[in-house]
Amino acid sequence: MTRKVAYIMMLVTILLSSCKSDYAEYLTRELESGAIQDSLIFDMYMGETKKQFYDRCWDLNKQKLVHQGTGANVKYSVPPDTNHPERGPITLYFYGVFDKDEVMRGMDYTYHYNGWSPWNENLGADSLMQAVKVILKDNYGGNDWLDIHLDDIDKTASVKIDGNRQMLMYTIDQRRVKVKIRDLNNKL
Repeated sequence: MTRKVAYIMMLVTILLSSCKSDYAEYLTRELESGAIQDSLIFDMYMGETKKQFYDRCWDLNKQKLVHQGTGANVKYSVPPDTNHPERGPITLYFYGVFDKDEVMRGMDYTYHYNGWSPWNENLGADSLMQAVKVILKDNYGGNDWLDIHLDDIDKTASVKIDGNRQMLMYTIDQRRVKVKIRDLNNKL
């Protein structure tokens, strides 16, 4: 009887481990790779201090590359993509995510099409999400996006993990797309 129970326990363990989600396997593979990906927009990187972030944004503002956005966010007009003129102009708002020691552990991006309106479906959040996937893949390289479900906000999202850097993207509403970039080695 003991041998039979041990066999059943081993079988259950194997079945449960084979049910590991695609996301969990993706996350484990990337973290175990040991690759460190810390780059963000405008040559900023995870691990910088809040002062370095502000100094860099100030320099970019003086060069007229970025502007003051809503709240504390920095506003950036994404250059048009000549390969995809149907996209239209895109605006990005970004801001660093800092830990208690004022070290940047990630960044939040919010995108929207400048020409969005409720009746202009091709400039809605769903098509914007596809465009942002391409923009981020072009800018950061690395792995493809994986679609997942976020139970806490009951939304479908896409995730891209390269080493320790995770990008999580989802629609906020009909107009906007949110991207949360985090250092998984120092996740807040």
